[in-house]
Amino acid sequence: MDNTENNKLTPADQNPWYCLATLYGEYLGNFDPVLQKRNREAWNKWASISLDLGTRKRLKKEHSYKDFELAAPEGDQLREIIQNFYHRIGNDKTKLPDFSHPIDISNIVTGNIMSFSRYIFPSHCDFSYSAFYNGAKFEGAVFLESVSFFYTKFSHHISFYRTTFEEQAIFEGARFPTADFEKAVFSSSSDFKDATFDRGLFAHTIFTGTAGFKRAKFSELATFSGATIAGGATYHSATFSGSSLFMNTQFRTPTVFSDASFEFEPPQFFGASLHEGTSWLDVKWPPPPEEREQADLFVRTYERLKLEMARLNKIEDELDFLARELECKAIRDGGGKAALIRAYGLLSGFGRSTLRPIFWLFLVWCAGLTSLFSGCLSVGQAIAASTSNLVAFFGFSRAYLNPDMIQMLPGWVKLLFAGQTVLAAPLLFLLLLAIRNRFRIK
Repeated sequence: MDNTENNKLTPADQNPWYCLATLYGEYLGNFDPVLQKRNREAWNKWASISLDLGTRKRLKKEHSYKDFELAAPEGDQLREIIQNFYHRIGNDKTKLPDFSHPIDISNIVTGNIMSFSRYIFPSHCDFSYSAFYNGAKFEGAVFLESVSFFYTKFSHHISFYRTTFEEQAIFEGARFPTADFEKAVFSSSSDFKDATFDRGLFAHTIFTGTAGFKRAKFSELATFSGATIAGGATYHSATFSGSSLFMNTQFRTPTVFSDASFEFEPPQFFGASLHEGTSWLDVKWPPPPEEREQADLFVRTYERLKLEMARLNKIEDELDFLARELECKAIRDGGGKAALIRAYGLLSGFGRSTLRPIFWLFLVWCAGLTSLFSGCLSVGQAIAASTSNLVAFFGFSRAYLNPDMIQMLPGWVKLLFAGQTVLAAPLLFLLLLAIRNRFRIK
């Protein structure tokens, strides 16, 4: 459900905060960097009235703002801001917004390009339910307090490149085509629950607080390559319909991927460092590909995850990724290798199942009972012989069948017993391997 359609949206130029942000005019048609500079400097000067000296010094040091941009307006500058605001809003009765109160740019709609690049937001800012139909830029902006983009709708490229969020940032239910958060800094928690992205770009982003992507949807691309996630992250029930890149990502605290769905290809964690608390519970993985080249990518991707789980001593996850790696290797390599790999999977679930080897051993044991049709053995002897053939190395057969009796057996029975012994050996090995893996015996 599009929540922006369920809320009455106000034209942007009727919103006092929007008019202050575009004090010298909106960006009609093409983006005008000169106009953006004038608008930004006017906004930041007015915002600086609410900033203490320590905050101004920090903004200059950490974000390279100039002294003149952080100087509170006086005299002619102040009069110019007031006069232009009344001109933009269309009356002289609306009070000029005060940054000691929340910045309310919610429930507005605009078809013009919007640029808040390098703007300073000193108080809580609310863009909830607004609709920006021609793109928006927040590049290098600084949010000193919390900000909410609750169910905000963007219809074109949206950029938060190098944006700083010092307090909580809420993007729950927001709709993005391409959202660029590259090198953004989230110093507190960030919530992208139920957000939808065509392309979500979080390369080299720093998440100091918790990062929530519960039920988020990425239809084309999700990249967190080079990001640092220090406060924990959840991708619970998130959907990745395209490529998902986590290359060289640093996960310093537990990350949850439970119930996530990777529909197109497995996530790429080349060079990444995962935390031992990473959860893959009930993740939905893509089916093995049909093309050999794509299968090779899947092999390398699962191999990397397997090695990372081995480093973390997460044995079950390691075995699961090994199984997926082998399934894709069968497609990539083909021929005899593929046959052996598929047999390994069929007989033992790639070393994870104890029931499969037992089932196949039972079938081999049942095959030995056909010796009853030879007419040379009683039921008890046939059962004993079939059982002893499975563990021939113990020599139990001598207790039930003397050499003369064995010599009297038809050739097909002798061949059957020999076949049982040959088949039982690898099945017993696979059973012991599964037990070893199950109980993590080194």
